[in-house]
Amino acid sequence: MNYPVWQLDFSGGGLLIALIAVLHVYISHFAIGGGLFLVLTEMKGYREGSQPILDYTKKHTRFFLLLTLVLGAITGVGIWFTIALIAPAATSILIHNFVFAWAIEWVFFLAEIVAILIYYQTFGRMERRSHLTIGWLYFIFAWLSLFAINGIIGFMLTPGEWLRTHNFWDGFFNPTFWPALFFRTFLCLMLAGLYGFLTSTTIKEEAFRLRMVRYCATWLLAPFLLFLASAWWYVQALPAPQRAWIANFSPELAPFLTVFLWISPLLFLGGLIMVIRLPQTATRSLAVVLLLLGITYMGAFEYIREGSRRPFTLYGHIYANSILAKDLDTVQTQGILASAKWVNKEITEENRLVVGRQLFNIMCSSCHSIGGPIRDIRKLSRKYESVYVMESEISGQGKLIIGCMPPFPGTKAERNALATFLIEGLQGKKPPAPPAKLSAPPLLPLPFDPEQSGYVLLAWNNLGMHSISDADGSFSLMPPANDLFAQLIKRGPTPVVVTEGVDILFRVEPGFEKPARQVDFWKQVPALFGRILPENVGLSGQGLSGPMQLKGNGKAFVAKNVPVVPYPTRPPTPFSPLPAWWPRLQPRWAAKPAMAAPGAKGKQESQTPQRKTF
Repeated sequence: MNYPVWQLDFSGGGLLIALIAVLHVYISHFAIGGGLFLVLTEMKGYREGSQPILDYTKKHTRFFLLLTLVLGAITGVGIWFTIALIAPAATSILIHNFVFAWAIEWVFFLAEIVAILIYYQTFGRMERRSHLTIGWLYFIFAWLSLFAINGIIGFMLTPGEWLRTHNFWDGFFNPTFWPALFFRTFLCLMLAGLYGFLTSTTIKEEAFRLRMVRYCATWLLAPFLLFLASAWWYVQALPAPQRAWIANFSPELAPFLTVFLWISPLLFLGGLIMVIRLPQTATRSLAVVLLLLGITYMGAFEYIREGSRRPFTLYGHIYANSILAKDLDTVQTQGILASAKWVNKEITEENRLVVGRQLFNIMCSSCHSIGGPIRDIRKLSRKYESVYVMESEISGQGKLIIGCMPPFPGTKAERNALATFLIEGLQGKKPPAPPAKLSAPPLLPLPFDPEQSGYVLLAWNNLGMHSISDADGSFSLMPPANDLFAQLIKRGPTPVVVTEGVDILFRVEPGFEKPARQVDFWKQVPALFGRILPENVGLSGQGLSGPMQLKGNGKAFVAKNVPVVPYPTRPPTPFSPLPAWWPRLQPRWAAKPAMAAPGAKGKQESQTPQRKTF
């Protein structure tokens, strides 16, 4: 976060470093195995007294020198430039912790260059023993270079005790050092055979060509089982979370693991086919195919190895977004903008998209591209319809998406700015219009004369229209079920709750009497509840009108599980005080003759109580 960001929209997400690194690793491994191939093939020529083998070795040396010193050196320097710009913080940690290891590796590399140049220039002109010594020195220096780099690369994947001690040797001889060293050594020998196919198939004399092709095949086939054994050892040396992430949890790594597993037998089979006497054109074509399979093989392995470090660049120490694991809590407390350099420090309505882009560059661009082939953020964020939903996804990083991405360390405002950039800036989705402010029309009290009315009827619902859902044969959130309560109170100096001698009746609002026409609940009751219900009758046997039962400790009348739904079957009654979509339960009461008020006449004997509509 303390370095300017190198913006690589299309080739971001590690694509550039992947292309350079895979090519370099493919060549550098050949530079090691190929060095041993040269000296042993020269010894073979001397031992068998074969000048054609010596001539082939010299020709192969020229191809070897140009490939490894020119393209290999260029891509090697390219790796340093690229990682310094893409992951400067992690690169700084590697340099400061392994400065002497890097220095020693460069000494070995310089010795390689000097040795191979002398080896090629003096081929056939130097005394045999001295020339072979130069060849052996080249191979030794090349393998020691692998030894040094292997410790640093392995440290990035499995730092082991270094996380606690920060000791050079704990980091260098990390848990995967030895299995990785054997794995890469056997791979070097196999690649020597693959590259050998390329030059041996150009030999014009058929018998000698077949002889050298078969010789190269032994380099591919002989170490193959040891290579697979070391690969298994390598995997077993990984910590359990990383091993599980590769094998089970990462959908992105799964295709590369499949490629690696399938190409293994294909390379072996290709080596066996090369042993067969084939036309020169066929062997040359197969040699090219095997070489391409080899670089695919190397690419799949390197992608798996890189992916198993997620969400870290240096596992357990620094995240891919350049935040040290030990500093995560601090950054989460004060925010990204306050912790980072080279960014706006405030978020306003005018600069929200600009700041969102800056946050993307810091937090996301190390892994995600914009429109590129590697983890295209535009494609990944397309399914999110709003900034709010995108914010929820960002909040889940490091929680629901454990092992893939680091936790988002920003504030709520920073999360909103990043989500706004992804949804509005990249996807071009406009923010939704603000919701209309809804307000229920005023409920006018029903006619009530405080001077003349002798009773008050109170009615209520305990939960409102709660959790109703349409049903299918497998799932229903809640059945249609609403509870209605009512109390009749006789007015006076001391009000009295009336519970005897009266019937409290209820009915739903006109237009809601036929819920079975609106939802499939009654069709699915046998599958959901194992019983059959008449239409428009609830699970408790309650319909949409009728008498209420005295319950609730004898203080209230109850209509239990009234099966009302929020869908009208016909237009509501004109001038209704509530919206048409809101179902209403209207209780009413009727006094029995025994409850007639003393001295009252006709219907005036039972004053109509106040009615409250829900």
